[in-house]
Order: sequence, then structure tokens, then C-alpha cells
Amino acid sequence: MESLKSIIKWLKPHWKKHETKNPVHKLADFYYHLKGWDVYPKEFWKSERVKKERKYQYARNAAAAKKILFYCEGNLDEAMKDLWKTAYLAEKGGYDWRIETVIKKWERKEV
Repeated sequence: MESLKSIIKWLKPHWKKHETKNPVHKLADFYYHLKGWDVYPKEFWKSERVKKERKYQYARNAAAAKKILFYCEGNLDEAMKDLWKTAYLAEKGGYDWRIETVIKKWERKEV
């Protein structure tokens, strides 16, 4: 798996192109990159099958990203580290993960 620093270095030019993106969208884009979904062509995203699958829905993932940023007190770097750690552990353990997995981790911490 790529290191966190190399991923962020790869994403920064993309973010400069879209300066108006807020941290929620940046975190959602980072999640899509970690899952490997950012390389799919535009035709893939326009297909009916993808529109119906909940795991690809950007609004759903952006809402989860907003919740993660709330738990991280708005610190985008900390939120990205949490996403990356979850992706790393999932790849190492051989299981699938979603952005909500990180939220569950934070909710367990608060109890």
C-alpha cells in the first residue's frame, strides 16, 4: 500500500486545481482514491448500476466525511490519517471497509 505522504503529494495538485473544494469534499475524494475508484472513466459513474449502488454515492460518502471531520475537530490531516490507517489495516487483514468504519471507531472511543 502507498504511504500516506505519497498519496497526499499525489492529491495536492488535484486540490489546487479545485481550490474551492472544502475539507469535506477533499476527504471524500481521498476516500475514493484509497478505494481505487478515482481511476474509473466517466462512463462508469453515469451507468444506472452505479447510480443505484449505495457504496458509490458521493453524497452519502461526503456526509460520512463530514462526520469524521467533526470527530477530528476539523483537522483534515488527522481525518486523512484515520482513513489511511483503516485502509491499511483492512488491506493487511484482508477485509473490505467503508468510510463508515472510521466513524464507528470514533464512536467507540467516545463511549
